[in-house]
Amino acid sequence: MKICYDGIGLSHFKNTSLYTYTFELLNRLPNLYPQAEYKVVSNKHISHSPLLNDKVDFLKINLNRLDNDYNLLESYLADGDIDIYHSPNNGFSLPAKKACKYILTMHNLLPISQPKYVDIKYYDKFNTVVPISLQKADKIIAVSKFIKDEILRHFNISEDKIIVIYPALSEMFKPMNKEKCRFILKTKYDIDEDFLLFTGSIHERKNLDTIFIVFKKILNYYNNLKLLIVGNNLGKKQELFLSLQEYAKELNIHDNIIFTGLVDYEDMPYIYNSALCLINISDYEGFPTSTLEGAACGTPVVCSNSSSFREVLGKSAIYIENKDIDTLKNILLETIDRKNDDFQKRDTQIIKYRGDNSIRELVRVYESIV
Repeated sequence: MKICYDGIGLSHFKNTSLYTYTFELLNRLPNLYPQAEYKVVSNKHISHSPLLNDKVDFLKINLNRLDNDYNLLESYLADGDIDIYHSPNNGFSLPAKKACKYILTMHNLLPISQPKYVDIKYYDKFNTVVPISLQKADKIIAVSKFIKDEILRHFNISEDKIIVIYPALSEMFKPMNKEKCRFILKTKYDIDEDFLLFTGSIHERKNLDTIFIVFKKILNYYNNLKLLIVGNNLGKKQELFLSLQEYAKELNIHDNIIFTGLVDYEDMPYIYNSALCLINISDYEGFPTSTLEGAACGTPVVCSNSSSFREVLGKSAIYIENKDIDTLKNILLETIDRKNDDFQKRDTQIIKYRGDNSIRELVRVYESIV
């Protein structure tokens, strides 16, 4: 069996859930299912991470993503006798014609569920391409029950066609020696202070402005504390990034905020383990990848009482309403003081994401359609 993947998550979206999803998939599949051949295509060079499986072949193909023109990919799939093409990025890269069996992974339906958070260009592209891809796909992988329910609510798709398979959680996300982690952060990133953590793409739905307001209040108690913001702040994210920098100056907290930009994936466990608390009060997440990773490291997690957070994290987090500033402040203060026993490394919910169960489920899907 020959299986081909769109590598856009690896080539374009470092420090995002799409990167993590694609990385873990291609790092584990060849060992668990060695009888298949694995190909990855992208229109941009994909650097070989030391953690990525060397049994995966990378090919650079001039995919015209801007115009949704995947004729060259279609030809490659047909000429290369590919059995399955898997588009991990919401099905954006499915060719116009069927060259083999198609599978797509749906991570979110943000342009439909909360269109206020996307620009008109992406809104139009999503609503033009995704409905066709959902119909064209032989199977649809939903990253959570929440996403499956959204697909069924918004599209005329047979429920039998949709399978919920949670993304795999890397074994590197686990509690580690704090002193060792802090030493690595000091050496590599010059971070040597206690910090609260936000990680993910800088986006309006993440409510970073609210986090800034709460953080200012916390500085009245811990004036040397830092807020570490890990994630991409370039390209389309840059305008919001610059406005957040200005807002931090208005609040007079800019000296206590560290924007790291992109960091190496293999360094994330050190960051999670060093954080006093991980905060994610996003209005929408299809699957809260970074929040799960933080919880798996034993880091206290505070997140939104919405979307898929409760489905994925269960009792491994404390939940608040997004705009409840006083509650968030009090919970974070309790966390810093280590006075809240509810935060102590609840791993019962996390166990089901460890191991290769999700990869085995995906293999069964592959085998069922070929």
